[in-house]
Amino acid sequence: MRLSSIFSILIVTILLNGCEVSDSERRDRSNDNDTENQSWVRLERGTDHSGILVEVLEHAAYAKTDENGHFYFEGLPNGNFTVAAEMPYHEFYQSRERGVRFRDGRPDSPLEVNLAQQVSFIAELPETTINLRDQHPNEPFSLPPHELIVTNLTDDYVTLQSNRGQMVLYAFVPVSGSWPDFEDTGIPCELQYGTLGSDESGPAFAETLEPGKSSRLEVEPELFGQMLNAVCFSSGEYDVYIALSNQLVNSRFFNPDFPFDMDSQQGMDIYINPLSQSLIGKTSVIEPVRITIMK
Repeated sequence: MRLSSIFSILIVTILLNGCEVSDSERRDRSNDNDTENQSWVRLERGTDHSGILVEVLEHAAYAKTDENGHFYFEGLPNGNFTVAAEMPYHEFYQSRERGVRFRDGRPDSPLEVNLAQQVSFIAELPETTINLRDQHPNEPFSLPPHELIVTNLTDDYVTLQSNRGQMVLYAFVPVSGSWPDFEDTGIPCELQYGTLGSDESGPAFAETLEPGKSSRLEVEPELFGQMLNAVCFSSGEYDVYIALSNQLVNSRFFNPDFPFDMDSQQGMDIYINPLSQSLIGKTSVIEPVRITIMK
């Protein structure tokens, strides 16, 4: 055999060996993909799993899930840690804790956590068409008196409570169109009426729900101070989300230094903010009512 042929064979062998991936490396790469795709925190009965707060307790590290329930911690060292998962600002879902080993910001092995839903809200309005044609354009209006059905989905007592703020919260979502560029008392219309939040204070309250039972609450929006500025609303359809407020007495969510801001607006004194936009759309918790406004 010629010397040049021997050299050619050696070069090809070296190149092939250099490109070969060992079984262990192949398994590691596969595990990385599987972990990223299979590790999640999700909401029982839900289809949109975004907005869940995932916290590594030992490092005060926070992440928020996407719509599929996936999450990632940037800069988290490798090791064994305790992970807490919850929906902040309220207890409409149960929270969970789990010991997890992390590698490169993700669980080292597939992690599956389901947060059980505790309560659901269904509103019943006697009239879903609101005619504003006969009133002054700047005259405030309110929804008609209605019932809010709150159901405890667990086999234990659930207490919804607020130490400050309105008892019943409303969010209006235009079915078509958008909010006008108008500020109601210095607050943009979309923030004032399009999120489950309020900057108004009120008395404390607590509502205890019996296991597996529903409670019907008689709601008169005018008595709760739920008056709406007509300038913010156009003719058309709106999906209305109505829920019983449940601000936990947990100052870390409302501390300006809280490093994970979720949906609250910086610099605004919002005491009740149960996930604002993140909770809207989770129809297993709040079933919206469609109304028509005529102007």
